[in-house]
Amino acid sequence: MKIIPTLLILIGLLLSIHLLGQQNVKIYDTVDSLILEKKYKEALPILISAAEKGSPEAQLRLGVFYLTFTNEDISKDEIEGFKWIRKSAEQGNIQACSLIGMLYLEGRTELNISKDFAEAAKWFQKAAVQGDKKAKENYDEAIALYYASKSQKKYDWVYPFEEGLGRVRIDKKYRDSITYQGKKYVEFKWQSEKTISKYGLIDTNGIEIVLPTYDYIGSMKNGFAIANIGCIATSSDCKGGKSGIINKKGELVCPLVFDMIDTFSEGFARVNLGGKWNDDLWFADFKGGQWGFIDETGKSVISTQFEYVGNFHEGLALIKQNGKWGYINKKGDITIPCLYDVGYDFNNGLALVSIGGVLGTIGGGKGEKTPVGNKGFWGIINKKGKEVG
Repeated sequence: MKIIPTLLILIGLLLSIHLLGQQNVKIYDTVDSLILEKKYKEALPILISAAEKGSPEAQLRLGVFYLTFTNEDISKDEIEGFKWIRKSAEQGNIQACSLIGMLYLEGRTELNISKDFAEAAKWFQKAAVQGDKKAKENYDEAIALYYASKSQKKYDWVYPFEEGLGRVRIDKKYRDSITYQGKKYVEFKWQSEKTISKYGLIDTNGIEIVLPTYDYIGSMKNGFAIANIGCIATSSDCKGGKSGIINKKGELVCPLVFDMIDTFSEGFARVNLGGKWNDDLWFADFKGGQWGFIDETGKSVISTQFEYVGNFHEGLALIKQNGKWGYINKKGDITIPCLYDVGYDFNNGLALVSIGGVLGTIGGGKGEKTPVGNKGFWGIINKKGKEVG
C-alpha cells in the first residue's frame, strides 16, 4: 500500500487555507496572508498566541510551521514543532493525529523518533474513528507491520488487517531438479528455486485464528474469505486447487469443492465445478465446467448448471445455455431467454445483445473481445427483454 510521504502532508497542511476548519477564521486568514507574503516573523506570534490559548488548529499550524519554515528571521525547530502537533493530536485534531501516526510509521531521526508501528496505529485509529478513510488504510498498514515485526520472523509476510483479521503467510523454498533431453540426445540438467506458501489468519492480538495450512486465503469481506487448497497463488488470487469459504472464526462454511470462486458482486460470487484454467488467454482464462452462484455466507443459491455466467449487474446476470446467452435474476429465474449469440452486462437498465454477431480481438490476438465488423443483428434491450434500440 502506498503511503504519502510526511513532507508532502506538511506542505499540504500549510498551503490549504480551509484545512483548519471554521474556528477563528479571521486569525487564520491573517496568518495565511502573512505566510504568502513571506512575512513569517509577523505570522509566528499570532500562531503562538492562539496555540497557547489551546486552539488545536493553531497548535497544528504552529507545529507544521516549525517543522517546515526557515529563513534569516526564523530557524527550523523540529522538536518544538513535534511538541505542538502532538498537543493538537491529543485534543483529537484529525490532521494532527494522522501526521503523528505518519511520523511514528516512518521514523524521524531529527525528532528522535524511532519507528513504532504500535504507536503509529494508535494515532491513525484516533483519526480513523472520526471518519478519515486514509487514516483507516494507514492504520491497517501499521497493524500489519507491527505483527510482522513482532512475529520475529514466524511469518514471512503479514498483510494489512481487514475486519480485525490479518492474513499471514509462511514461505518454504526448495530446489527442483529439472532434466531436458533435446535433439541429438543433448541433455541439460539444472535446478530451479521454487516457493510453497501457506496462509493463515491472526487477530489484532496476534492470536492465530487459522493456522497457516491453506495454499491461499483471500481478503476478508463482510466476515467471509475465499480459502483454497492445491492452488498456485499470488497475493491477490489463486489458480487451480479447490476453493471454499471460511468465516472470521476460521470455520469452513462452504466446503473446498469449487474449481473457481470469483469475487463477490451484489452479494453473489460466480462458482465453477469441473472447469480448468487456461494460461494462454488473458481475459477468458477459465474454461469448461458448470457455473452457478453462492452468497456471501458460502451458501449455494443458484446451482452449477450453466455453461457460463457473468457477474450480477443491476440485479441480473448473463448466462449461457446451449451456446446461447440470456439473463437470470437473483432467484435463479431465467427472466430473458437464451436467444442471443452475444450479450453484455446491464448498465442503466439496458444491455447490448446480438443475434448472429461475432466477438473477436483486434488482429486476432489476445485481449478484450469486441464486436467484429458488421456481422449479425445488434440491438439494445431493457430488463424485460424488450428491444428498445
